Amino acid sequence: MYVYLIVNCLIFLSSSLCENLFCRFKGTSKYATLLYKFWCVILLFLSAFRYGIGTDYWVYYDEYLNAAWRHADLNLISYTIHFLKICNLPFQIIIIICTCMFLLPVMYLIRQLCNNYKLFSLGVLMGLSYYVYSYNIFRQYAAIGLMLLFLYKWVFTLEKRYLFALIIPVLIHPSSLVAILVYCIIDKVKVKYKILQILAILGIAVFLFVPVSVGSWIIREGFQLFSNTIYGGYSTSQDTAFLMRIYNQNMEFVPKMLIIPFLIALPIMLNRVNESRNDLKRSSEMDKKQIKLLYVQEFFLKIYFCYFLLMSLKIGSEIVTRFLMYFSIVSVWAIPMLLNSTDINKWIKRILILFIIVVSVRYHILWLNGNGCEAYPYQNIFSIILR
Repeated sequence: MYVYLIVNCLIFLSSSLCENLFCRFKGTSKYATLLYKFWCVILLFLSAFRYGIGTDYWVYYDEYLNAAWRHADLNLISYTIHFLKICNLPFQIIIIICTCMFLLPVMYLIRQLCNNYKLFSLGVLMGLSYYVYSYNIFRQYAAIGLMLLFLYKWVFTLEKRYLFALIIPVLIHPSSLVAILVYCIIDKVKVKYKILQILAILGIAVFLFVPVSVGSWIIREGFQLFSNTIYGGYSTSQDTAFLMRIYNQNMEFVPKMLIIPFLIALPIMLNRVNESRNDLKRSSEMDKKQIKLLYVQEFFLKIYFCYFLLMSLKIGSEIVTRFLMYFSIVSVWAIPMLLNSTDINKWIKRILILFIIVVSVRYHILWLNGNGCEAYPYQNIFSIILR
C-alpha cells in the first residue's frame, strides 16, 4: 500500500547521506553512484513487473485480448500489442518495453546533467508524480522518454541521426511532434536577460491577478479546432468547477508556491550559464565538452522557464494538461541544476530541498486517499502468480 512513499523517502534519505543535502557526512559521497544504480534497478523492477495498475493498463490489455484496434490508432505501441498477440507472447512485454523507453532515458540524463544530485533527482522523479503518472499513461511517457533522449543527443552532438530518430516517439504518440517543434523553436530563440526578466514579471502578474477562468476560456475557444478529433474530449470545459479541477491537475506537477520563485530564479540561472559558456569560449584552454554541457543545461532551463510561464497563465484545459507533461518532466533535471548553482545561498537551497521532500510526501498521501489514478495499491505479476 505504501510502496511508493517508502521508496521515495528512502531515496531522499540516501541523497541526504551521500549528497550532503543538509549537512556533510564524511566518507559517504563515494556510495552515491552505487546507491543510485541500486534505486534505478528498484524503480525499473517496480514499473516493469507491475500488474493491473494504472488507468491505461486494462485499456491496452483489452486491446491485447480482443485484438481490437482502439480509436488510437496507428501507433507503434498498438502494433506491438498486436504482434505480441499474434505470436502468443505475454502482454507484460509491452509494459516492460514502455518502462524501459521512459525510465532508461530519464536515468541516463540524470547521470549526464545532475551528477552531484542524481539521487535527489530520482526523488524528484517519484515525488512530483512523474513516476506514478508513467504507470497511468505509459504510451505518452514512453514517447516523452525517447524524445528527451534524442533531443539531448542532438543538442549535445548536433548529429542529424538523432533528429531522424525523433520519428520514433512521434510514431508512439503523435502529440510528441508538437512538443518536438516547440522544443526546437525554444532552442533556436536567443533571448536576452532583460527580456527574460520582463517575461517573468508579466508571468507573475498574470498568475497573481488574472482569474483562472480567463485563461481557460481563451484556450477553450482556441481548441475548438480539436472538437471533431479523437482529442475533442480534452479540448472543452463545461463550467467553472471543471476549469478549477483541470487547473489543479496542472498544478499536480509542481507546487503553486514554486511558480513565483522559479520565474525569478530561472532568468538569473540562464544568464549565469550563458556567461559561463561565453567565458569558456574566450578561455585559452577551451573545453569543448564543458561548453556543450552548458549549452544543454541552458536548453533545458529555457524549457523549464517556458513551462512556468505557461503555468502562470492558469490554463484550464485537459489537452493542455496532457501537453504540459512534455515540459514538466524537466523538473527532474532543472531543480538539481538550481541546487548546483553557486549563485543561490545554501540556506535557500536547503529550504527548497526540504520543501520538495514535504511536497513529495504530501503528493503520496493525496494519491493514497484518491486511489492514485488506479496506481494504488501497488501489485506485481509475482504476487498474482503466488496467490
